[in-house]
Amino acid sequence: MSAILLFLLVLLLSFGVLFYFLRPTSTEAAVEQQLAGIDADRSGDGEGSIVRRQTFSSNLMLHGLLRDFPGSSSVQRLIQQAGQKWQVGSLFLGSFLALLVGTWFASLFAPNLLLSALAGLVLALSPFIYLYSVRALRFKKFGDLLPEAVDLMSRGLRAGHATTAVLEMVGLLRFSIRLQP
Repeated sequence: MSAILLFLLVLLLSFGVLFYFLRPTSTEAAVEQQLAGIDADRSGDGEGSIVRRQTFSSNLMLHGLLRDFPGSSSVQRLIQQAGQKWQVGSLFLGSFLALLVGTWFASLFAPNLLLSALAGLVLALSPFIYLYSVRALRFKKFGDLLPEAVDLMSRGLRAGHATTAVLEMVGLLRFSIRLQP
């Protein structure tokens, strides 16, 4: 009986020593707490995505309004496709100010209020017309370069180059063509 008690005492003592030396240090505890906070933030949003969130405006209240405004996501997509760094809020604000200034300026010269409002509307739509034309030019350049890029990729892969090296070659092709006048 005493051998069993001695065995249990040695077992408890060894587990006690093990738990004492294997307990997490203060640095490990801080790292665990930081990771738990990150995990809680990610699960709290409900959006565990690596995609960057779109900002419609630098003003948070205006961002909330524009996010729910119909058509603002398509305007954001248009801005991205045109390759511009504009925000939807600044585009809408600029268009509204162009409408007001254009209408006021045209009312000085045009006798009819309808004509001055039409001139203001044309001026307000000018940023959108600019974005559509820049987007069309970018799509045309892309369409012109795509067959050459695909051909370069297929030749590079057939030659035995790594995929990353082939993608670098395509990137260099894109920049060399962009730099040409």
